[in-house]
Amino acid sequence: MASRRVLDFFKAQRLNGRLMKKLKIVMLIVNEVLNDAEEKQITKAYVKEGLDELRDTANYEAARDSLD
Repeated sequence: MASRRVLDFFKAQRLNGRLMKKLKIVMLIVNEVLNDAEEKQITKAYVKEGLDELRDTANYEAARDSLD
């Protein structure tokens, strides 16, 4: 689910175990919401539009980060 770069970032932050556990729970929830949206985008145009916007933003951020 998480890329090596993301994991390395959080390890470098030296977050305590409790905070990491909360973060893991939040990320699992986000993953489930995205999975649900992936299925719903087939029948609901507004869900597809929202996912497309999210993908565009994520791709932009990834491209920007790779230039840093």
